[in-house]
Amino acid sequence: MIQAIFGDADEYDLLHGDIVEDIPFFVDLAERVGGPVLELGCGTGRITLPIARKGVEVVGMDISLPMVRKAVERAGEEDLPVMCFVGDMRSFALKKRFPLIIVPFNAFSHLYTLEDVEGFFRSSLSALGDGGKLVIDVFNPDADILRGSPVRRLVGSYIDKEGREVVVYGTNWYDAFTQVNHLKWYFTRGDEQWIREFTMRVFFPQEIVNYARLMGFRVEAVYGDYDGGEITASSPRMVLILSKDN
Repeated sequence: MIQAIFGDADEYDLLHGDIVEDIPFFVDLAERVGGPVLELGCGTGRITLPIARKGVEVVGMDISLPMVRKAVERAGEEDLPVMCFVGDMRSFALKKRFPLIIVPFNAFSHLYTLEDVEGFFRSSLSALGDGGKLVIDVFNPDADILRGSPVRRLVGSYIDKEGREVVVYGTNWYDAFTQVNHLKWYFTRGDEQWIREFTMRVFFPQEIVNYARLMGFRVEAVYGDYDGGEITASSPRMVLILSKDN
């Protein structure tokens, strides 16, 4: 059975629950600004909830209803005053203005066309207050991965709610014309197997910087990691700090 990767929020949490290296970076940003913070592509609240735990007002938006429901459920379990709602970051309009908008963990890679990217930047610009910052975290393209391979690579593993191990392998093929990476993940639990498929747009450093400038943002910095390191061809991440001029 083939399903989209974002349709099962519990499965998503189990597979991505050990990803924590970006949390201190975004929590520190939120604390320095003081809120309110808008997170686009909030998922199940992996970043949203740690920000809320610090007493910073945070609002989460995601296009996936199962993800948003899970984020709201998790916030409720901790009695955190978090508001999350279903929305499309390609086109949104909010009454509130935010001093900080964050787009963590490759959410930006789900913008596939020029119209998608323009709509995202236009909507984000409108949602920012004067001098507000937009922070985008996306993977820095890896040439080896983009070559694609029919050989399955280990993605990760987790223990499900019944205590059984699930092992995940993946393949990919990259369409260089559309700059879209097509991924297929194979989940195996004993004799059971199921497949999740999804796509991610690949952005290159100069490309995304130029998009931001053309859409009216000032590029304050581009880091190659969460420690503020200089970006190079081998950096794992592209972390862009963009600002809205007064």
